[in-house]
Amino acid sequence: MRILSSGNCLSPQADEVLEAERAKLLKDVEVTMRFDTADLRTHPDENGTVMSAVPAADVIMLMYCVHESKAAEHELLPSILKEMRLGASMIVCDMWTKCIDAIREVVVQVETDSLCRYELVPLGSEQAFPFKGILIQRQT
Repeated sequence: MRILSSGNCLSPQADEVLEAERAKLLKDVEVTMRFDTADLRTHPDENGTVMSAVPAADVIMLMYCVHESKAAEHELLPSILKEMRLGASMIVCDMWTKCIDAIREVVVQVETDSLCRYELVPLGSEQAFPFKGILIQRQT
């Protein structure tokens, strides 16, 4: 998707053209945010609300809960990965490199056990807000 910004053109007519183009691009965009509570340590069946939402989700975020829950050691995370639709992404952030490494290992195991394939993109941090992270996008 192209992102168009107005207000930086040389003429009002050009700004109008950009605004019209932006309106066309965004007319079919729908953003819905949903926050659910999940226990990453329990079986997927015990997280029915979350699991039922996964196939329709574009982005799933696990923010600073991987270390405490030891999510990579339990069944919910692999189940979520397998249920993600093609093109969907999971963003995982935590303070610990070992947690992100463990998530990578889960992805590799899911790929080994299934026909699913994922692209892994490391996410870095900045000095003001240090974190470790990974973006996982389902490819097949």
